[in-house]
This record gives sequence, C-alpha cells and structure tokens, in this order.
Amino acid sequence: MLHNGRYNLEGCSGAVQTFQLINGPYVSGADPTTADYVAIYMGDQVAFSDLNDDGVDDAVVVLGVNCGGTGVFTYIAAVLNNSGAPVFAASAFLNDRPMINSLSIANDEILSDIILHNADDPMCCPTLQTRQG
Repeated sequence: MLHNGRYNLEGCSGAVQTFQLINGPYVSGADPTTADYVAIYMGDQVAFSDLNDDGVDDAVVVLGVNCGGTGVFTYIAAVLNNSGAPVFAASAFLNDRPMINSLSIANDEILSDIILHNADDPMCCPTLQTRQG
C-alpha cells in the first residue's frame, strides 16, 4: 500500500506538492530534459513500528525526487496506518543522493544512520556520517 500512497514533497518547482505513487513510481513528463519532468521513486528501505501510540504499526519510507539530470533529492516520509490505509504525516529532506545505512522507529521516534555530503564532497561520494533521532 505504501507504493500507492500520496506524499507531500517539494517538487521540482520548489513548491510542496502532493504526489500519488502508482505501484511504486510517480512520473510526469516523458522527457527528463524538459521543465515539466518529475519522477518520484520509493526506495527499498522501510521501517515499521508505532509512531503515534495507537498500537498499530506505522511506516517510514525513503523517497527520491528526480527533476531530470543526475540529482536525486532524497526525503524520508512518515506514514501513519489509518485502519490499514497509508496516510502521509510528514517528510524531511535529507540530501542529494545520500547513503542511507539504516532507518528504524523506536519510542515514537524515527532513527537514522545516514551519510550526507560535506560542502566539498563530490556528488558521488558523501562522507558526513550522521545519526539522528
């Protein structure tokens, strides 16, 4: 169901938009070199546990936004379980092509181990180790 969820993310225009994934990706526009192109993909890493103390497992997913070119602007998104239906709760921008080592949920908190880009890192090779909760 997460692969068919609705997510609020900053799109290619810089404004927050709602995107409906359909069996995994959202793609608008056929040509990545045009201004109207946007592709959003859900990553493989998903964490499940209760985020809002209702006794039901919720989820945290990784979403990548591509506006054409090589950049993949990566977000994590919290998704609440509302009687079996995924309901977007919040998202946070991580970086362009970070390395996500782990995501988890513990004590109503999203925990992450992620390598981000330092100011002088090449885009291929982030080196800033971060652990956040």
